[in-house]
Amino acid sequence: MKAKYKLPMGTKDYLPEECYKKNSVENKIMATFFSHGYRKVETPHFEYYDMFSEGVGEISAKNLFKMTDVDGGLLILRPDMTMPISRIVSTKLEESGVVKYCYLANSFSMKKEANRLREFTQCGVELIAPSSVALDSDMILLAIESLLSSGLSEFQLDVGQVAFFRGLLDELKLSKDDENSLIELIDRKDMLGVDIFAKRVGVCDEKLEALLRLPSLFGGVEVLDEAMELASNETSRRAIEELKKIYDVIEECGYKDYITFDLSLVNGVSYYTGVVFKGITRYFGEAILSGGRYDSLCSSFDKNKPAIGFAIGVDHLMRAIEKSSDINSMPTIDYVVGYSDDAYRTAYGVMKELRKRGFSVDNSYASSVEELSKYRSDRNAKRMVFVEGGAKDVKVRLNNLDRDVIIRENGEEEEF
Repeated sequence: MKAKYKLPMGTKDYLPEECYKKNSVENKIMATFFSHGYRKVETPHFEYYDMFSEGVGEISAKNLFKMTDVDGGLLILRPDMTMPISRIVSTKLEESGVVKYCYLANSFSMKKEANRLREFTQCGVELIAPSSVALDSDMILLAIESLLSSGLSEFQLDVGQVAFFRGLLDELKLSKDDENSLIELIDRKDMLGVDIFAKRVGVCDEKLEALLRLPSLFGGVEVLDEAMELASNETSRRAIEELKKIYDVIEECGYKDYITFDLSLVNGVSYYTGVVFKGITRYFGEAILSGGRYDSLCSSFDKNKPAIGFAIGVDHLMRAIEKSSDINSMPTIDYVVGYSDDAYRTAYGVMKELRKRGFSVDNSYASSVEELSKYRSDRNAKRMVFVEGGAKDVKVRLNNLDRDVIIRENGEEEEF
């Protein structure tokens, strides 16, 4: 098949029904963001490659869509919105003050994986403010409320603290390459691999026990006590204490049933600096939400602006909602209107008046009652109005249109 008939891998079209459902979910989430004081920003789809050349968090340079500018400069399609917003905050805002930004945007990834979109939509927020238990708790609460507002009721937020693992890493005094190897093994929960690795690099038995117990530090608030037993340094202990305080806030707000703790969330340790969290549901096999605190990201622009945020994968969320419950279908058209060849001006007045009254009105362009009837059936519209040529002064007669009507040449309304 010729390429012009196909879509590039990892992209998709949204036909009206699915597009409506997608927009409905997006609007609900954005309304939640707005209600919390966040304001929307937009950034270009492409940025300079230099902004991402070192790789940001889990985003490797090899997964970036690259293109050459007219002056030879290297550009990329943005892989997410966090770095562009960090650029805005670092280059366009004053030095101090709390910043609350939200976004609804498409991002891009070169990853070639089956059933994975390479152009995908995200809703997210970025809160530029110093680290505190109150702010971190508020962000987790907003994540919960955002998912609830979308129509998804069955989900969990797995909450971790990369500083807990960072404390363990610092004690091991590994090279950067060895750190990355260990992080990858723990992220895959390959404990045999961790055991082999630890013996190869000479990790003592006490530290090895802590590493091997990481995957089991998953569950309710009780796992924080278990983690504290393994914390042999101030960094790790402080991280667990912060998680306990965050739990107390979320419990007081009535949302404790939506969170679990997972101290093995370590894959973003080079990107995140504190609390991390991801949203999961039994209706979808991947995370539908991810976020955390990243106090060092703006340092890429020589600024010290601590921040926390999260992003919701809209396409993933939609699939989860569709499996768990019904997303509202497109609203039914209230009226379809047709008219004879010389009656457009009058028909337009009818449509304008109906829309003014709050009805949805579809101009069928049908020039006969038969065509209009078929169109009404195809569009599943509630009612239809046909205007004959020469009809006058029909505006004042639109008082009882809870029926199918022909407006005759003399302006009389006739039910059919």
